Amino acid sequence: MPYNTNQWYEVKVIINTWTGTFGLHMDNVLINCNKRLEVAASDIGRVGFVSSEAPTGGIFYFDNVTITN
Repeated sequence: MPYNTNQWYEVKVIINTWTGTFGLHMDNVLINCNKRLEVAASDIGRVGFVSSEAPTGGIFYFDNVTITN
């Protein structure tokens, strides 16, 4: 998904450890649904974000992070 640099987005990731899938929302729009986790897990200890548009790396800023069960 293309994005604008220097712009804040609201990102929501819903992870289902029972099915091994996740859904991604950006600014309250469903971007991906039922995508497979890279590795099956019974709990989540870490979440990582990457950008395929910047494969050499980049800087991501996060604010107001909430984790619920």
